[in-house]
Amino acid sequence: MNPSNLTDCLLHLSYQRTLPDFELALKEVMAIFDLNAWACLFPPSFNAGGNNMIIAKGIPKRNSLPNQQSLSQLTQIGFNRQTGNLLKTLGQKLSPTKTSHVQIITIRRARKSFSFLFLFRDGAPFTKDEVDLAHNVGKHLDRCFVLLSQEQEQEFVVGFFRLVSNLYSEGLCLLDTNKQINFDNTHFREHIYMWEHGREAVKNKNLPRQVTLPSDWEEACNEAIKIYQQNTFPQVSSRMAITQGPLVRLEVPITSTEYLEGAVRYLAFKSSLGVRPYLLLTTNLQKRLIRKSASFNEFAKKIALSKREREVGDLIMDGNSAARIADSLGVSLTTIKTHIRHILRKAGVRNRLELISLCSK
Repeated sequence: MNPSNLTDCLLHLSYQRTLPDFELALKEVMAIFDLNAWACLFPPSFNAGGNNMIIAKGIPKRNSLPNQQSLSQLTQIGFNRQTGNLLKTLGQKLSPTKTSHVQIITIRRARKSFSFLFLFRDGAPFTKDEVDLAHNVGKHLDRCFVLLSQEQEQEFVVGFFRLVSNLYSEGLCLLDTNKQINFDNTHFREHIYMWEHGREAVKNKNLPRQVTLPSDWEEACNEAIKIYQQNTFPQVSSRMAITQGPLVRLEVPITSTEYLEGAVRYLAFKSSLGVRPYLLLTTNLQKRLIRKSASFNEFAKKIALSKREREVGDLIMDGNSAARIADSLGVSLTTIKTHIRHILRKAGVRNRLELISLCSK
């Protein structure tokens, strides 16, 4: 074995920024040890998206991967005889042949976070020098994997915010499942401050860069996390949102004519490193007209409805469905639904029933 070749391969490994390239570079490192099989096992961790992950080469594919229950035992604090026996059993299960020599390298990243490197080869058993070198390889490999996962995580978060910020210009905040704020915009900070202190509190006030969530938002976040944990996710391709979960809605009056509307949902994203959940929080300041207008025509003038929107509104006041309105006006159902959304937004209400309650025919 040439240590200089190993150093070059480790340097090459550290430059990789995609999982397939990372695996190819890892194969070069393992070739130095003359291995016929190897496996890298990453139990559930923050950096691996909360999923068990195994990268392997040369191990039998059928019935070779350990089950969830077995892997969860490897995250226990410390190692006892039972854990050691479990690792030996896994090594035997992953081994390409019954006569292969196996060397198991344990890398401790944090108090409850471990990763494992299984090395297999025929012929001569592993020497002490080779085991020492393999420990160094394992530590370096684990650091590279953590950096790789963090870069991919950051890449997703940046892209996600660009997308959602363009679609949703009001208050926006993203939390991890520990309810730590990863991102929040000015609108969200203002709205959350108003939520607890009222509209007057935000005038001429320098708001903190990151806010503390009110208790009802905390409860909504807990509910969203609970819903996420109870769900089973379908098999989908990588790098796509696999679900946004049900909404947890919040609402509080700010003044006699305004109220703040908020929503919390989980957003689960599957990348090549596993499923990673977030909490998506959105807020919106709405205007609500408390008094009932004398007539719909007067109300329509007050909220500046267009001529077509007034026609649609008149038919809504008569109790017509969207499909019937489309037939009556001779336009598509999609067009009518768009008009209805605009009318509800201008009126500051959520549905047609609330619209009807605001004014008389």
